[in-house]
Amino acid sequence: MKYFIILELYFASFFLHPYCTSNPTEPGGDQRVTLTGAYLGQEPPGLEPIRFTPDNLVPDGSWWWISPPKFSPDGRDMVFTKYVRGNPDKKHLYTMERMENDAWTIPREVPFGSDTGDDCHAAFSMDGSKLFFLSHRQDGSFFTVTKDEGGWSNPLPLTIPSLSGVGNQFSVTRDEAIYFEMSSGTADDIYRSKLVDGQYSEPENLGISINTESYEEYAPFIDPDEEYLIFASNRPGGFGGNDLYISFHNADGTWTSPRNMGNPINSEAGDTIPYVSPDGNYFFFITMRTDDQGYAPYWMDSQIIDACRSDLQR
Repeated sequence: MKYFIILELYFASFFLHPYCTSNPTEPGGDQRVTLTGAYLGQEPPGLEPIRFTPDNLVPDGSWWWISPPKFSPDGRDMVFTKYVRGNPDKKHLYTMERMENDAWTIPREVPFGSDTGDDCHAAFSMDGSKLFFLSHRQDGSFFTVTKDEGGWSNPLPLTIPSLSGVGNQFSVTRDEAIYFEMSSGTADDIYRSKLVDGQYSEPENLGISINTESYEEYAPFIDPDEEYLIFASNRPGGFGGNDLYISFHNADGTWTSPRNMGNPINSEAGDTIPYVSPDGNYFFFITMRTDDQGYAPYWMDSQIIDACRSDLQR
């Protein structure tokens, strides 16, 4: 939660109850506004980032988003993470389902959530067969669930050797390798664990082409085919706070030098937690802009990624 600590000081002075909303059981305002169509019925964005959230899911300061909306490959399910202030503060996974009439259900906390530990940051497998998520419950860090006509399954833990100090964000490739942030001792770095013969490998630090010695690299999003990596960092030379950087995979397996994704993505606010929709059409990230009362997801056309690639080749 390193990128949200400053906000705690800001909000603590005037939000006294963790559910200061019109619906105390479902933080986020009037949850019964009907949303219909792809991407919760929101107008598709262009080349400028705009806030994604429907009016009834705009953070009010007593809670905020700490993940973009994560859509299943078939577009029928959406999962996201809320950070809810309270005693203790908690991170909760919520889900919405697109029904046969094209209308989305109201947000509900996932039935497999933990009562004893935070659950956060989900990722669908590219074939849609499972949902990965992070949890600080006793059994480990990474878990998977599946869904069928009967609903969600019970969580199954994943075993990744030598995990220690795992951060809150991760991403999964088409082959189900996991890219995640983990403390390297002096700062957070980005690691990868491959799925080999049904077992996850020892975490591999991505090295100096991606990670720095003294600054944070975290919140990775990996292209499903590992063609590019987008991540957040507080390294020098940015716009302020945390900025988003992109690196492309070379044919020889190395990574290009990370490139700041620039304005209008990066700003004086903390810009973090990138995500590209499964259809490849939209780029999401988390930030707090003018009039926002907490972190919210913003989205834009994914052409920004091709623009970054073109700039690199000039």
